[in-house]
Amino acid sequence: MTRGVPEVIALIWVNTTESWRHSHLAHLLIQTISERLEAQGGRLRTIYHNELEGETLPDLHDVGALFVAGAPRSDFWEKLPENAPRLNLLCKPYPTEGSFLDIDSLHTGYALTQHLLDHGHRRIAFVSNSRKHRSFNSRYLGYYRALDEYELEPQCDWVIRLSQPEDMLVETTRPTSDIELPLAEMLTLPLAFRPTAIVAANDWVAAAIYQYAHRAGVKIPEDLSVVGCDNDPGICDFLKPALTTFSISYIELANDAVDWMLSLVNGKPLLSQPVMMQFRGELIARDSVRHLSET
Repeated sequence: MTRGVPEVIALIWVNTTESWRHSHLAHLLIQTISERLEAQGGRLRTIYHNELEGETLPDLHDVGALFVAGAPRSDFWEKLPENAPRLNLLCKPYPTEGSFLDIDSLHTGYALTQHLLDHGHRRIAFVSNSRKHRSFNSRYLGYYRALDEYELEPQCDWVIRLSQPEDMLVETTRPTSDIELPLAEMLTLPLAFRPTAIVAANDWVAAAIYQYAHRAGVKIPEDLSVVGCDNDPGICDFLKPALTTFSISYIELANDAVDWMLSLVNGKPLLSQPVMMQFRGELIARDSVRHLSET
């Protein structure tokens, strides 16, 4: 083990769905952190912990430092070892010790909407299958802000933000069957009242829009432009036309998280006090957006 690097650093995912655990973004974050730590002589131990199902937190006596990610309850941090350096990733900020590293999802929603506005669209919808998902909500606020700068009001028929069943312990970011009816209603509106473009909360939702648009005889991008988010290769590599989306900066976040953690472990923190740091990605323009001036 390299001097100053704990043999074991844990990454605890709290209250996450099975689909998220197997997503390319989760794998990207874990792989990047793991490889960086191994290069320094340490080892990453990944723990999935579900408070909502009454799971007991595993023994952490051999853990020298902690990354906490996911959606923990406000009292979760009280259960952690007091002396272990800690960094919080992709969590809602809580009044607790430690810095928070997160994705700037408001900027993501803003940038996607602005891209559509730049292409002449003014009738822009927003579709999400989860009203409570923190990132989706921030993307919606970014969408709303971009429209507001153009003095545009989103029509109620053009905003789909579903509430998932009460008995679902952790909300899924993958669309479920309840998204079909509101999408069908939107896509079969009279042409003059139908949106010309849709901001999807993520690539999974964008894929669902492709499916239901095909059923309704709505062509992408000739009749409807669509943008997604996450740049998920399992989706974007197969959608035709290729999906315009937003690439999330998980590698940058992971690399900075490791540097930050090692500075904490060595008693030389990069910053003198806890902070909230947000990371931005980039828009990946492909073929799913039509410029309205095109013939």
